[in-house]
Amino acid sequence: MWIPDRVRRLLTSLLRQRWKLLLLLLVFVTVQTTIATAGDPLVLKWLVDSLQQGDMHRFEIIGVCAVIFFTAMRVMDYLYSIFKVKVRLALMSDYTKQYAELYFDQPYNSIREKGDGYYTGRIYDESKELAGALDTVIGIYKSIVGFISALAVCVWLSWQLALAVSLIVPVLLIISKRYSGRISNSSSEVQETEGQLRTTLSQVVGSFKLYNTMRRALLPHSALSDALSKNVQSRLTLTKHTAIFALISGILLSYAEMAVLLGSGIAVISGGLTIGGLFSFMGAYWRAVSGAQSLIELTPQLATMNGVAARLEEFKMLASCKNDRECYQDNATIVLDRAAAQLDEKRMLCGISFSLIPGDRMLISGPNGTGKSTLVDLICGLKDPISGAAHLPGKGRISCQFTDPAFFPGTVFENVAEIAGVRGAENWLELVGISGLRNSNPTLLSAGEQRKLQIAMALAQDADLYIFDEPLANLDERSKDTLFTLILKKTVEKTLVVVLHGDRERQSEFNVHFTLDSNSLADVRTVMPEDRANPESRLVECTYR
Repeated sequence: MWIPDRVRRLLTSLLRQRWKLLLLLLVFVTVQTTIATAGDPLVLKWLVDSLQQGDMHRFEIIGVCAVIFFTAMRVMDYLYSIFKVKVRLALMSDYTKQYAELYFDQPYNSIREKGDGYYTGRIYDESKELAGALDTVIGIYKSIVGFISALAVCVWLSWQLALAVSLIVPVLLIISKRYSGRISNSSSEVQETEGQLRTTLSQVVGSFKLYNTMRRALLPHSALSDALSKNVQSRLTLTKHTAIFALISGILLSYAEMAVLLGSGIAVISGGLTIGGLFSFMGAYWRAVSGAQSLIELTPQLATMNGVAARLEEFKMLASCKNDRECYQDNATIVLDRAAAQLDEKRMLCGISFSLIPGDRMLISGPNGTGKSTLVDLICGLKDPISGAAHLPGKGRISCQFTDPAFFPGTVFENVAEIAGVRGAENWLELVGISGLRNSNPTLLSAGEQRKLQIAMALAQDADLYIFDEPLANLDERSKDTLFTLILKKTVEKTLVVVLHGDRERQSEFNVHFTLDSNSLADVRTVMPEDRANPESRLVECTYR
């Protein structure tokens, strides 16, 4: 049977992950299928022949053996189903973990563009489908073993009639190869539109408050309708290609069935087959047909596997591209050399050039929409410059607090302990004033409490570069003073970059000011605080358009 290259690589990966379990499962399937496929028609032949010959003693012995045989087969079916589910769940866990690891290495632009719902769908749904590939692979293998076993019984009983069964196989292989490519492409399209649908649904669900405070909001409904329409169309295309393949294959099998029925009748009349032989042949024949039909039904799933495997390879490729980046360096100096970063589809930051050394404190300020957060993404290493260069401290040496709060699964304490350890977590929660919330869910905190937790997590990490994007937003005046002082204290002799909107009284704490204006012009100037001398202070120049 023709197997796409991607599916071969996927199967090789499956064998490497759980080779012991898979090998045991294949051996079990081989023994079970061979005995069941060959044993059932042969037991029937011996029963009918002994009955026709009037040998009651032999008939009784074979009857008792048949009862034992069929009982054993049912027990083996039960064990097989349990064992297969165990292996499939193990593979699903493996792939979910693998996808989650690859997710954290995806390009940041793709994460922002496609949204959380898209990647949630990819991680969970595609992991299930990849694990479900086990059912397809085992089903195909079982069908092949069953077909060969049944065909062997047919050949033993009457090779002439068995020829009618075997001639259908090459034709089915040709048809499956022709349609598998179409089915694979359609399957990939279904996966993509499902990811987009999940993103849209996530946005619709998240707009509950906005929707209920507006009059006649139509955008959620139209966006959902468009996403559903694309998904439905892709599914219909996949169903069409699958149905055409099944139609042609079914017609060919019907022709083979008619040829066998006519041939077996002639063989019985001419004395070439006994009545028991006829029953046995027909039983084996129908098992062979069942195996062929299973192959027909599973071939589209093999093409679907090819589509899923292609998306996994794409996921891996994007992750590897990010890991191959050369923007990181061993020292703590930050250098941007004529770097350009895209704000949105129409705007970009261009020609950004500056350098910062340990001890520098840079303030980024400017009106909304002038690219402050985009510049932060660039300095954090999340965005790659589309031109120019960015040289940053090594991975893990940059600590960031972003505008939008995001936390790990777990409690407030567990989130800080992930970075600072159990002992350090208690101290940091006390410093930012949320020790009483240690067992709370971070997503249920107020905006101000979430900001305090973000600052604690950012400061708890030992880094060369600390970046804070609007750290004082949503805080009361007292908390602003406390936390800003804490940030300055904990980043002494480190490089500090802070985005502030307003808060003019705190600007004197920075020796480098990076101001963005609404005309997409940046002016960077060095400011010397009157209350401290800094002989190493340097003029940093940067313009961009």
